[in-house]
Amino acid sequence: MTRSPQISFLSRETAELHRHIESLPIMSQLLDKDLTKTALVRALEALLLAHSPLDNTLRDILPRILPTYRTPPRAPLLISALRDLGQSSFNEGSLQFPPSASLPETLGVLYVLEGSTLGGQMIAKRLEQSSLSLSPQGLSFFLLGNMTPSPWENFLQHIPESPSSQEFLEEMLRGATRTFQHFLTAFSSSIAKQSFRTVPSGFHQDFEMDSLTKALSP
Repeated sequence: MTRSPQISFLSRETAELHRHIESLPIMSQLLDKDLTKTALVRALEALLLAHSPLDNTLRDILPRILPTYRTPPRAPLLISALRDLGQSSFNEGSLQFPPSASLPETLGVLYVLEGSTLGGQMIAKRLEQSSLSLSPQGLSFFLLGNMTPSPWENFLQHIPESPSSQEFLEEMLRGATRTFQHFLTAFSSSIAKQSFRTVPSGFHQDFEMDSLTKALSP
């Protein structure tokens, strides 16, 4: 499938931020063949910190900005996975995700949210091959990409067919950038930091958000 100009633009302009997300221990260790139950629980807890406020914001804005759009809330799936792993209490944190003000900014948010399901499929395959013996309930969050149509396919159907104006593209980029930054903030929060005390050699967990933001600003 040929990429739309909008998707190519977002992919190019957010590539550095995307690489930062993938380099975080919370992401890289999910593909580790020796992933432990404790590490998986901590990863799911950090993902819950990020997705809970996103769920709340999208529930409020989608009926107004994209009334025909449907996307599964992630927090219930993460909580189900944590229960499957024997957890009985859940900290959804206090992070906020400010609502989008326009259609293109909302599409930028969804670009990150739905695009993450593509990586989730890869993680699900690794988890299925692990020694953790997870049930379908425990894998449900990572299996979102297997829906028909998939969240990503559904998202692509809502991208305007004709090339967008530069202003439209910049608003999409604003939504995508702040969504990536939201995940970085959640993963770097005090709770997430406590979960990942072991950091790969050469990796600086306390990265400079201000410098990164400036580098990726439109």
